[in-house]
Amino acid sequence: MPPSIRTSAQIVAAALAGRAVTSDHNDDLTIRVTVAELSSVSFLGTSSAQPQVGKRNMSSLVITTALGAGIMIDCGEGTQHQLMRSTDIKITKISAIMITHLHGDHCFGVFGLLSTLSLNGRIAPLPLVGPVGLKEMVTTVLKLSGGEEMSYPIEYHELDATLPHDFTLDLYVSTDCVERFFVHASPLTHGMPTMGYVIGELSRARRLDAGAARALGATGQALGQLKIGNDVELADGTMIRASDVLQDAPARRAVCVLQDTM
Repeated sequence: MPPSIRTSAQIVAAALAGRAVTSDHNDDLTIRVTVAELSSVSFLGTSSAQPQVGKRNMSSLVITTALGAGIMIDCGEGTQHQLMRSTDIKITKISAIMITHLHGDHCFGVFGLLSTLSLNGRIAPLPLVGPVGLKEMVTTVLKLSGGEEMSYPIEYHELDATLPHDFTLDLYVSTDCVERFFVHASPLTHGMPTMGYVIGELSRARRLDAGAARALGATGQALGQLKIGNDVELADGTMIRASDVLQDAPARRAVCVLQDTM
C-alpha cells in the first residue's frame, strides 16, 4: 500500500527531502532519486465499451517524462498494438501502469503487455496501481496462462476506492536512478470502484540565466555548475553565486485523468 500521508504538501516535502531509496529486492542497493518532469501526453485509445475499428481503440493514455519514461493510465484491449504503431512511445519505456477501475475496456490489455515486457527481458520493477482486486485479477490470469514467472518484479499498489490517497511513485529509468512523481487518487462515481488520478511534478528546476552568468564571466563548465545550483569561483577569484543567475522555478505541472464517472 502507498504511504499514508495526510496532505499533498506533506508528501511533497517528504519526497523532496529523500536522497535515495532502497530496493525491496536488494536492501544493499542504493538508487539515486531525481524528480520527474512531465513532457507530453499521448492517447492510445479513447473509445468506450467497444473499439471502433480503424478509428478508436480501447481506453489508454501515456504520460511521458523528460527522461522518456512512460506512465500508462489504463490498458484496454489492443493497447499493445497501439504502442507498436506509435512513433512517440516505445513499449520498453513503459515504467508504471495505473488502472482506474477493473471494467474490461480499461484493463484487459494489461495481461498481454506485462507478458511482452517479460519476453523483452525487462529487469526493473514495474509499479502497477489500481483499486483493490487488481492484484488478484492479474496474478490469477498470469498463473492460469502459465505466465507467472516474469523476468521482472511487479510492484502492486492497491487502493481503497472509497478513500482519497496521496503518494509518490518511482519510475526506474536506469539500474541506479529513478524518477519520482506525485499521485493524488480520488474516488469517482461509477458502477464499480473507480479512481481518478492526478499525476504531478514534485518540483521543477530553476532555469539558468545564461546571459547574466556570462556577463559575470562564467563560461564552459562554470555554466554547468551554476545550472545545477552550485556556486563557482573563477580563475581570477571572482565568486559567482548560483542564486544570482538562476531564474525562479516554473510552476509545477500536473495531468488529471478522470475516466468513466457521472
